[in-house]
Amino acid sequence: RGKPLGDSELLKNYIMRYILPKEDRDEVEHVWGQLSVLLGESIEKFIKHYACHKFGYVRAQISKNSNLPDTPYKAIRNESAKVFGDNHIKKLLYDLQRKARLYSKIIDEKVDFIAKDTESKLFYLLKKSRNEQYRPLLLSLMSKKELGQLNEDRYLNLVDYLYKFHISYTVICNGTTNKLESIIYSLSEKIENNFSDHLLKKLLDDLKLKIPEESTFTNRFKLIGYSHHKNFFDDDSNKKQVEMVLRVFENYLNPTAWQLDFTIEHMLPDSGGSDNAIIGNLIPLEGFLNEKLKDKPLKDKIAVYRSESTFASARKFADRYEKCPEGFSPQSRTEHMAKIFYNEILKK
Repeated sequence: RGKPLGDSELLKNYIMRYILPKEDRDEVEHVWGQLSVLLGESIEKFIKHYACHKFGYVRAQISKNSNLPDTPYKAIRNESAKVFGDNHIKKLLYDLQRKARLYSKIIDEKVDFIAKDTESKLFYLLKKSRNEQYRPLLLSLMSKKELGQLNEDRYLNLVDYLYKFHISYTVICNGTTNKLESIIYSLSEKIENNFSDHLLKKLLDDLKLKIPEESTFTNRFKLIGYSHHKNFFDDDSNKKQVEMVLRVFENYLNPTAWQLDFTIEHMLPDSGGSDNAIIGNLIPLEGFLNEKLKDKPLKDKIAVYRSESTFASARKFADRYEKCPEGFSPQSRTEHMAKIFYNEILKK
């Protein structure tokens, strides 16, 4: 109708034309129908990310090398025989089918924190932050796990690290994910086609190099806070930032439970000024306890943290300051949290 065909249609036509035996064309229609149902309007993004994860297609590299295919479709068409070998068209079709099923989990709009599982945490975070750069890498990791080359525990540890890294890199350090593309895209294709423990280690090592040195990280960490009052920390984005950091910290203290519903408790009064809005003065707490403790002195709060809260952050705070609440300093606790985040959570 005068409109250029998208990569998905071009790819479907290519497979239809060259698949053998020709009687399998009905199977192509069937598989493509599955792709359409699974992916909907995301099918073009899937083709792009599939081309990246399987064939190393990265659009940003094209301007540097005019010999590279300039569309995902062309990359798949040109490279599939090299990657799949004999009967490459049929193998390509069924690989697309399998990877579309995996990709649909990444983009599923129903994914949220309700499931409390490691994958859902990361998928939900990336969806909310509108991040797509990790998708080729996730496709490769999910594929290797499904094929049994990457065991379940190692896979979940990698996904959990990506979750913590993304919060540390983007939320705490204000890094931009487009600066991660050279790492993620190149290793996605290598992990998919030449899987090894060495590549997994390289992935973690390369990502860790993107986190700044500890002093810079700590200074960034000190800028995290939330307040109900009109000050530097009163924006809704500040609240979301605090919630993500508190969630990771709580999970570190209590790995067996992923608490979902919490309110932000200011241990020293929020009305006390900006120093009381910083992350070191904040813990996750049940809503009814937060309301119960409103305007109470810290000593009274600590007793409730210990006896009534299910949050490890609250209970551990009570353990430390029960005998000397006057010794608590939001600044000191902020630095302590930053140290744990940098040296333990991010270095695992």
